Amino acid sequence: MKRSWVEQIMGMPISVCVRGPGTADDSAISAAVRSVFEQLREVDRLFSPFRADSEISKMNRHLETAADCHPLVDEVLDLCYEARERTDGSFDPWLPGPRDVPVFDPSGLVKGWAVERARGHSRLSKTMITT
Repeated sequence: MKRSWVEQIMGMPISVCVRGPGTADDSAISAAVRSVFEQLREVDRLFSPFRADSEISKMNRHLETAADCHPLVDEVLDLCYEARERTDGSFDPWLPGPRDVPVFDPSGLVKGWAVERARGHSRLSKTMITT
């Protein structure tokens, strides 16, 4: 059995392909795929710099601090700082914003992190689902 689904999330098409024995429970697979897409939509709600209601946008407008945000924001902040350190600054989530005030945009890291996270948390075996 091989099935695939595609949804537009985070400004790009995301596909999920499930491969496995033909006897797999179709309803369980569909539920797991829905869960993967929902997790990715949640990441978009939290981290999109293009959504005024996202945690990142609120931080950039100084309406919230990282401490006020969802715990995943702290996790991504730590990963971004680590990526900046490991790349000697080649990756930097802090971008020049209006009036030279830096804005936080983790997009360069968060999309790959989100896919790995959704894949790892799905109810399907890691050998059956690829994104």
